[in-house]
Amino acid sequence: MKRYTKDLLKARTVRAIQQKTARFRRHFGLDRPASASLRVLDRADALSTIDKECRSAAEDKVQQILEAEADEHLDRERYEHKLKTEHLGYRNGHAPKRTIATRCGPVTIRPPKFRQLKQPFVSNLLAKRQQQTSGLNDFLPDLYLAGLSLGDFDLFLREFLGEGANLSTSHIARLKARWQVEYRIWAKRPLRKAYAYVWADGIYLRVGGSNDRLAVLVVLGVNEDGTKELLAVEPGYRESDANWQAVFAGLRARGVERIRLVIGDGCQSLWNAVAAYYWEAAQQLCWCHKIRNVLANLPDRLQIEARADLRDIYRATSRAAATETIIRFAEKYQAYGPAVERLLRDQDRLLTFFDFPKDHWKSILTTNPIESIFAPVRTRLNKAKRIRSTYAALALVQQLLQVRMPRLVKINSARQVAYVLAGEQYRDGATIDHRTSKSTRKNRCA
Repeated sequence: MKRYTKDLLKARTVRAIQQKTARFRRHFGLDRPASASLRVLDRADALSTIDKECRSAAEDKVQQILEAEADEHLDRERYEHKLKTEHLGYRNGHAPKRTIATRCGPVTIRPPKFRQLKQPFVSNLLAKRQQQTSGLNDFLPDLYLAGLSLGDFDLFLREFLGEGANLSTSHIARLKARWQVEYRIWAKRPLRKAYAYVWADGIYLRVGGSNDRLAVLVVLGVNEDGTKELLAVEPGYRESDANWQAVFAGLRARGVERIRLVIGDGCQSLWNAVAAYYWEAAQQLCWCHKIRNVLANLPDRLQIEARADLRDIYRATSRAAATETIIRFAEKYQAYGPAVERLLRDQDRLLTFFDFPKDHWKSILTTNPIESIFAPVRTRLNKAKRIRSTYAALALVQQLLQVRMPRLVKINSARQVAYVLAGEQYRDGATIDHRTSKSTRKNRCA
């Protein structure tokens, strides 16, 4: 009896579900027979069909626009009769199919043909002999910057743009050549008169022969809005006095009259150039470089402890506290003279940041702002293997850095940058005297 009851309840449940499903299908019209032209697609076919339908719709729309342009040029629609004296020309079928490479794939169209035209037909939509859209010309170089090598472009173009797309690696090479022209124009553009902070550093690239290395000298500045701005990307065989002086001489010639603070590594050539062209600018050594230099002269067993002691110096709240920490470090590691000497000889330039707003300390302690935009440059150049031309390397670096610039955030407390440029004085990160500072700013602005 129990088995019979269970089977009966199960049958009733199945029948109720079937009735509910039938009502659902009738409500949404799913019980009507499907058209013979339609079929249920699996996921792969469905995605492919979407691409085909979108491309077909785009082709139809472009063809309609071309036909409308033809009607407008002839001043009559197809099969519309007019007097022969009023005719501006006649249709003559269509030209052979042409495939246009677009960012959404290849689009095949048939441009209209004419005869006995009184005025030549010029389409606003499709230029003569056009084979790709202007947006594609901007898109392909971006792919190269993102890491797609020239050897992979042929496969990519076939998959993405279709077999009929008339694009090749030589097309990419021509677009790259345009970057070199853009770089020469960019390198001579005028700059602002004053920058609050400037970071300067160099990277080495393998360019030309197997033993040649190119030093790319990069300068990044902070303008009055607190925005970081790429100022210079210049070549140099090495970071020599002549090369760095050429960079800062170029900044002076392009309109930069004043810099409040320059942040860089321990390269003496850099500081010689700063002293020659911007002698009024304060100098701040990068703490990351200095820590590495000091630790290189200490045994491995002291590395972790010494690193913490060095960090305590720039984490101090005042110059006096930082100086006391330096003294304690020198006494603690007095047995390692070279390490202590490396720290003490640059003590003044390591503590310059105390003369600027405390909110800016995090940014001006190191050259990390410029190192952060170098990281993707190095990654991309590793994929490029070897660059034969100097200007090709410079153009590539400049393009890579320009791509990164919009992603950089403003410096912390950007509103204080204007006060720094106006000459406001600080002690241990705080304004010395607001009344004196206001009068100083007024005199500077006047």
